[in-house]
Amino acid sequence: MISNIKYSILLPGAFFDNRWPHKIDMIIEKFNCNTIYFFDHTINPINADYPIYKQFEAIQEVLDYRKDIRLGTLVTNLSRSSGDDVCFSLKSIMSATTCFDFGIGVGDGKYEKNTITNNFNIDQSIELILNSFDFDNKSFSIFIGGTSAYVNSIAVRYDLGLNIWNKDQEYITKKFQEIGIKNKGRNSFTMPQDSLGVKVNIPSYCDEIIFVIKDSSFDQFIMQLDNIKGWIET
Repeated sequence: MISNIKYSILLPGAFFDNRWPHKIDMIIEKFNCNTIYFFDHTINPINADYPIYKQFEAIQEVLDYRKDIRLGTLVTNLSRSSGDDVCFSLKSIMSATTCFDFGIGVGDGKYEKNTITNNFNIDQSIELILNSFDFDNKSFSIFIGGTSAYVNSIAVRYDLGLNIWNKDQEYITKKFQEIGIKNKGRNSFTMPQDSLGVKVNIPSYCDEIIFVIKDSSFDQFIMQLDNIKGWIET
């Protein structure tokens, strides 16, 4: 179990619309952010009317701007993505940085609709990725998001970290205790902005809290960072 909890951020789909280099700098300035995460918005758009970035292209663009920060994906949906394509994108990113956090998904969340999950293809993709890269929970980590029994079985079988969305502290604590320490990735839970009014106890075997940033104006973006900083320092 990692003794020092890590604090990270998930960027919204419209992040690049307004002064994005300044937003990156402000994240670094406001608090000690471990990882800046990107979401697979083109697969699971929260709001189809909003502009969205392409996950791997966005990561490369930010790396071109600043190579001294840690980036990652919160979800790369393996039920809709070719394992070969994912490996190609990862190879490009990992050649440009010394640290990266790779979060995968299988269409387990509420934003995935009418998806028939082919478990064999998902397992095949995971095995291809694990055979192509060396993952640990420090330099290059890999974790899976979701709460289904199938996702839990993947985390255990492949020694992946687990990311949990929208669950109460009792559930999170129980789940992390059940799966224990993971060697290839960190266990984390995701906290939306509307949950920052309540302080929580950090569950055992939890390594990271990921704060969700909403689509907003630049001033509102900074206000959300202030909210996160206040929550951390409380």
